[in-house]
Amino acid sequence: TVDNLNTRLFSKDIIEQVRALSPIILTARVATADRINQKSLDSIDSPLRVFEGKISGDYNVSEDKLPAPMTLKLKLAP
Repeated sequence: TVDNLNTRLFSKDIIEQVRALSPIILTARVATADRINQKSLDSIDSPLRVFEGKISGDYNVSEDKLPAPMTLKLKLAP
């Protein structure tokens, strides 16, 4: 659906170029965002850093409702 919407703004031949320039892509599904983020992370040629989150205090929320994953994987972009 996002690709379909993007075709209203950009021609299909430059959508990937636009994605490369845009730091933010809006999507309706977490799975789509995860796939886009993983593809972007895989394209960065630098070491992967993994950070483990911690929850302290009385914070009763399921892990899938947190603002960031408990295991956060990052790379330094060029």
